[in-house]
Amino acid sequence: MGAANLTTAVTNVPVLTKHRNAPQVIFVQNHSALLAARQTPRSQTSHPQRTPQPVTPVKVNRLQHYLSGYPFAKRQYLLNGFTYGFSIQCSLSQSCLQSPNLKSALENPAAVNAKLAKEIAAGRIAGPFEATPFPDFMISPLGLVPKKTPSEFRLIHDLSFPRGFSVNDGIPRALSSVHYASTDDAIKFVKQLGPGCSYGKN
Repeated sequence: MGAANLTTAVTNVPVLTKHRNAPQVIFVQNHSALLAARQTPRSQTSHPQRTPQPVTPVKVNRLQHYLSGYPFAKRQYLLNGFTYGFSIQCSLSQSCLQSPNLKSALENPAAVNAKLAKEIAAGRIAGPFEATPFPDFMISPLGLVPKKTPSEFRLIHDLSFPRGFSVNDGIPRALSSVHYASTDDAIKFVKQLGPGCSYGKN
């Protein structure tokens, strides 16, 4: 099967099921299929219509103000991403894969369902679906990580499973690496700006 270009603005679509070992989250969906789903009348689909814009706490208008003076390309990348969704630039050798949930999720389905219900209510994910809503999809495992507070968990999506064929494997390292500014960087900028400049840390 040829490489599937699965760039999309919408991810993390849960598929809730009564079967204990069934996979529960679709992570990557074909962008053209997403657009077709939006244009199909509700009566012809087996799933709810997606919202045209991603749900985010980021106030784009305020962000635009704070990014004034930044390089145009980087500025527009952030503004467009928070407005329309970020493309994950994922290209895989296969377009369909199903993976079972992690042991931590299988042992505590009530906590998993509670977490998913909260995300659905907030509009950050869609579902549940009776059938997979797109022909091209990757299903990655869910898991639970205990928090410091007893009986509280953090829901995780293992995008690195299975090794060699995962969503993360399909994303170029140059687009997924993160570089943080160092103390030396801050000192360099203060020296460049000279006396009277302000320095903040959060």
